[in-house]
Amino acid sequence: MERFLYDGQVKLSFDERFHRYCVSLRGLPPGPEWGDPQSAPSVTSILSAVGSEGALIQWAANCAADWIHCHLSAGSTVTEQDVLALANGARTAYSAARMDAADVGTQAHEWIRKFVEAGMPDVFELPEEPRTRAACEAAKQWMDSVNYWPLMTETCLYSRKYHYAGTLDMVGMVSTRGAASIVDWKTSKRIYPKHRMQTAAYCQAYSEMSGLKIRHRWVVRIGKNGELEPLYLPPETLKHDLRAFLAAKEVYEYLKKYEYLKENDENRS
Repeated sequence: MERFLYDGQVKLSFDERFHRYCVSLRGLPPGPEWGDPQSAPSVTSILSAVGSEGALIQWAANCAADWIHCHLSAGSTVTEQDVLALANGARTAYSAARMDAADVGTQAHEWIRKFVEAGMPDVFELPEEPRTRAACEAAKQWMDSVNYWPLMTETCLYSRKYHYAGTLDMVGMVSTRGAASIVDWKTSKRIYPKHRMQTAAYCQAYSEMSGLKIRHRWVVRIGKNGELEPLYLPPETLKHDLRAFLAAKEVYEYLKKYEYLKENDENRS
């Protein structure tokens, strides 16, 4: 996928398989039309340097405990081979849980995109999978409650000033605030501080590209059990959150320099 930005002066390419962005700048005659492509770090890759280690460690431990509980019956005889199988299963339980959660999140995001692009009709078929369905119903509930009206969805962004790229979920009007707002959907267990940084980075890039200064942000967590947790971030928080994101970018570049992070590391919770 390619997109031309900044009045055609920047070509942004996105490889969906590896979630990688490349940027080319339009050249001046008599040289080539486009300069050599340069890799641009994604917002989510940059924020992988921040992480949520404490919460993730506990989550992985819970996955292991749940797996053992499901596969070990009270009063059963356990052989050495059974113990080994339990240990191996518990060791990788987090991986299956992560993939399952990612699938639900991806399907929910896809349904929201299609629902919005269809004009948010009163009747629109919901996913059959119960957790995905609950998350989509929660998303629709929030959009109805704030009288949300989208301006654009799934938009690739690039900050020419700070050299990073990303894909924004939505920009739209929220009547309760009376202003255009960035909206980012989350299916994570909770809202983390790095979600604030993520939306600030999107605001910066979108404002650069469009010339429209968007300063209102929403992080809307839609749970797989139907819970709804919207977080409104007012304009006065934007500068602080962007400064934190740029500090994370410095840390990311430092770790990349010493090959601590792989280029395709992603955390899109």
